[in-house]
Amino acid sequence: LWKSDGTEAGTVLVKDINPGSFGPYPRNLTAVGNTLFFTADDGVNGRELWKSDGTAAGTILVGDIRPGSNGSDPQNLRVVGSTLYFTADDGVNGRELWAVSGPAVPTLAIAATNANQTEGNSGSKAFTFTVTRAVNTTGTNNVNWAVTGSGTNPANATDFVGGLLPSGTVSFAAGETSKVITVNVQGDTTVEPDENFTVTLSNATNGATITTATAIGTIQNDDVAVPTLAIAATNANQTEGNSGSKAFTFTVTRSVNTTGSNNVNWAVTGSGSNPANATDFAGGVLPSGVVSFAAGETSKVITVNVQGDTTVELNENFTVTLSNATNGATITTATATGTINNDDFIGTSGPDTLAGTSGADAMTGLAGNDTYTVNDAGDLVIEALNQGTDTVQASISYTLPDNVENLLITGTGNLNGTGNALNNQITGNSGNNSLNGAAGIDTLTGGTGTDIFIFQFGQSTSAALDRVTDFAIGTDKIDLLSQAGAAINAPVAFTRAADSTTTNINTIVTNVFTDANGATAGNQALGINSAVLVRDNSSSTYLIINDGTLGFQSANDLVINLTGLTGTFPALGTIAVNSFFV
Repeated sequence: LWKSDGTEAGTVLVKDINPGSFGPYPRNLTAVGNTLFFTADDGVNGRELWKSDGTAAGTILVGDIRPGSNGSDPQNLRVVGSTLYFTADDGVNGRELWAVSGPAVPTLAIAATNANQTEGNSGSKAFTFTVTRAVNTTGTNNVNWAVTGSGTNPANATDFVGGLLPSGTVSFAAGETSKVITVNVQGDTTVEPDENFTVTLSNATNGATITTATAIGTIQNDDVAVPTLAIAATNANQTEGNSGSKAFTFTVTRSVNTTGSNNVNWAVTGSGSNPANATDFAGGVLPSGVVSFAAGETSKVITVNVQGDTTVELNENFTVTLSNATNGATITTATATGTINNDDFIGTSGPDTLAGTSGADAMTGLAGNDTYTVNDAGDLVIEALNQGTDTVQASISYTLPDNVENLLITGTGNLNGTGNALNNQITGNSGNNSLNGAAGIDTLTGGTGTDIFIFQFGQSTSAALDRVTDFAIGTDKIDLLSQAGAAINAPVAFTRAADSTTTNINTIVTNVFTDANGATAGNQALGINSAVLVRDNSSSTYLIINDGTLGFQSANDLVINLTGLTGTFPALGTIAVNSFFV
């Protein structure tokens, strides 16, 4: 019988079982544990069953089943567990089944003992597994072990101390029945799902068999999701307006974990190439405050109140910065920027055209005949006295400010236009306009719509009469206000007087107060709260309205010059009040 480790030097004769040149012819070599069983003929007992532990002394005849030189000739060797089964002929019973119990084979099994834990936030934590040896513990055995990630969320090298997947060898001395494998898991603060790993046994030595090769460890997540806070501008790029304050808004969003409460401070600072300062904000201080989130809340609005002004300046920037978040929250976006857009404009000493933005603008024209475009109710037009003849072109209902002479209503909307104490020219658009010249000697042009011309007693008199340039009879209307500016009813009576033979307005007024009805013989004086229509010999037409006091009141009774009349001019005598009046 020979043995070999695969090298020439390691190929040696174990034992010369049948000395001489014939040899024992070993056959049917079968291992049971660490023992080799085989059949051989020693030249004395015939072919019988032998065994060997690899040494000459340990190579022996198992039994002389058939005494004598013929031998039992064992065949069909099969191992079941630690028992060797074979057929042999003992010379009495013929060829029958025989069995030899070999040495018990050590078994190795691994089980998790403390391997389902949290990893902690730092350092390491020991996950333990026990390897148990059974059946035969008389000898020595080694077995390798190695960790691999497993399951739907496998652990990787970074989850273990040293950043490597652990491995090693378990060694059993004679008599030892259990060993502990320690896998050191690295603590962290990462929010992640539970992770799994498997410890696998392999390459058991000295004939040991591995009955349970794997055991699973679970690294439980122990890290709570940290709330995150981020700020963004929501409505923070605006004009500031001309007075009062305007709200610039920013939104702080909380995400990831909203189950608890969090506070975060905020503060405004000037930023950019033209930074805002305290005077740009309501109260004259840089705003600051605290945003507080209750459980479940995900967003909060910061309102920064910007002070309106009429100062011509560059656009100004400011930054809102978050800081000092509480209860572990982290700030992922700490800053957001607001822009205060200049809405104030100033002209030159010559004629200027000043057009506002979409917000409330302040426009100062200085000297020259200036033109202003107004499109917002907050627009402010600033003119000093005697600095040219100025015009506002308004796409909204508008009242002329001091020292501006003319108003032109643009667009097609049904808009209102109101003058000031100057001699105004107020012109409507194609919509249905309401025009009021107010004090001064005013010229009103309604345009193509159905227009209303508003007159207040005392503001269009024989000494300073207003003019309507395009009154459409039956379509356009006159609306009256008392001397105090209150709405009053239309005249109770309305007539057409005989045409005047003079163009002198005072004479015309005196005559119609004496005789207001040109269709009736004799004199019919103009009654209180009554109106009269009269033409002179140059075809100028005047509408004269009594204020409610009998007789002509030169400082109060209305005298209106109607030019550019369209429609059917009334005949002498009574006229329907509603054909001219509201």
